[in-house]
Amino acid sequence: MKESPTIEKFIASCESLDTRIIEPYLSENSIINGLNKYSFLSYLHKLFTEARSNEVMNLVMVKKYCKICHPNVDILEFYSKEREVQHYRYLPSAKKIKPVFAFAILNKSPNGFDMEQCNQSWGYSGSRRFIDMQDLRKSINTK
Repeated sequence: MKESPTIEKFIASCESLDTRIIEPYLSENSIINGLNKYSFLSYLHKLFTEARSNEVMNLVMVKKYCKICHPNVDILEFYSKEREVQHYRYLPSAKKIKPVFAFAILNKSPNGFDMEQCNQSWGYSGSRRFIDMQDLRKSINTK
């Protein structure tokens, strides 16, 4: 099923780490993640700046699921295309690839969406993470 144009632009914005892509698609009265349009854009900008400071420049989205707090909700996980990046909140001794960040899409509509960050999704938890970059690429190519 094709995503709404706003969610498609959100995905493109996250993959490029550029808030300018999603900004024109958000209405002035948008409330996303409990934040108004400009606070949400500021939040994304901070998240993207943090990713770039960890030498992440391009991401790829993989749609997965949450194990704990968002049952039956699509989770958009974003992985580094360049290298195996460990998220700063997790121990560097972890051997499997983790997403740079992930979002739960809580509400979809033709005119917008609501989401929140998810830190218990498929890629963050347990033995179900991608083993290596080849495993990640295989998942992307079988879509």
